[in-house]
Amino acid sequence: LIDVFVNAMYPLMIADLFESKKVSMLSSFKIVQKNSVNFLIPIIVSFIISMILILPFTLLFSFSIVSQNPLFIAVAALLSLLSVFIVSVVFYFVFPVIVLEKKGMQGVWQTLKVGRKHFKEASFGTLITFIFSVLTAVIASLSGFGSITGIASIGLFLLLRIITAVSAA
Repeated sequence: LIDVFVNAMYPLMIADLFESKKVSMLSSFKIVQKNSVNFLIPIIVSFIISMILILPFTLLFSFSIVSQNPLFIAVAALLSLLSVFIVSVVFYFVFPVIVLEKKGMQGVWQTLKVGRKHFKEASFGTLITFIFSVLTAVIASLSGFGSITGIASIGLFLLLRIITAVSAA
């Protein structure tokens, strides 16, 4: 929930910057807090739509792991990652559209249109974040707590999480 509020604040701060207004996290937070109902529901709906679109590929990947067929696992993993990437690109503009245009649920459909129209630009932004997220997940799954390598891996994990958050913003 904190992430949703911070991501909703970011477009407001950028709008203030371009309008030569004072950029303030506190004033952006107050606006987001005041209008939270207007953007929380569309954001939640966007998240649910994303999960529904990704679910078949996730289930396929889960089934592939149970099958223990390495080729099936590789193909299913690739399809899962591709589906997450494409859905992330399509919903890349969800916060700016919903927060700045203040169209409520209509903003979800507007987000889909903007995402399709600017697929190439959104792909680049998503790719950077996506690479850091995948690296973070790999490091998290391989690291242990008992050794110096594990501690270094955890440090690298935290650094990549910070880079992911900054690059997503």
